[in-house]
Amino acid sequence: RFFNIALIAAARFVFKMALKSPAECANCGTGTKTMCSRCSHAPEYQSGDSRVVFYCSRECQVMDWPNHKVYCKNMQQRKILLRAAQVLKAAMLAYREIVYDVDLTKIECRDGVLYLHQKQRPVSSQSKRGPFPNHMTDNIEHKEAALVKSQSTAAMALLGPLTRRLLRGKELYSPHVPKRVVAKAKQVYH
Repeated sequence: RFFNIALIAAARFVFKMALKSPAECANCGTGTKTMCSRCSHAPEYQSGDSRVVFYCSRECQVMDWPNHKVYCKNMQQRKILLRAAQVLKAAMLAYREIVYDVDLTKIECRDGVLYLHQKQRPVSSQSKRGPFPNHMTDNIEHKEAALVKSQSTAAMALLGPLTRRLLRGKELYSPHVPKRVVAKAKQVYH
């Protein structure tokens, strides 16, 4: 949720800045405030590598398409990857919040290190599954860290089919992910 809020705030800032100071049309150099909607608001991988491209008219955008095409498609792919990552993160967190198998006794942060205290159980005993103990922390980042601790194998098994569907542009539902997890992920993402 924090990541989504930060992304929205950054997008609003860029949009407000674009409205305050006209940019130059990428084709003719005329002052304009209209940006390419396909590639605008793409996430940056490195500072400044996701620039906003402006056009004064549809005609200028069409004329500049041969120059802009590769960049625009790359930025669109970044947006797809970001959306897929957000949905997958929400799905994994939603699943782990419902099916949590660590018997936590305490969550604490000391000197920038997060400590998850848990009851030790015999190796031969099976872990109990249940909802995440929300009373342990109010800090979202700490909760998310506790939810995904040692879950790389589970994430790949649960989210692999969903990942392939998202990257192909298919709908969110996947038969491999329980419907209640998808519903909770949709709530968190939207």
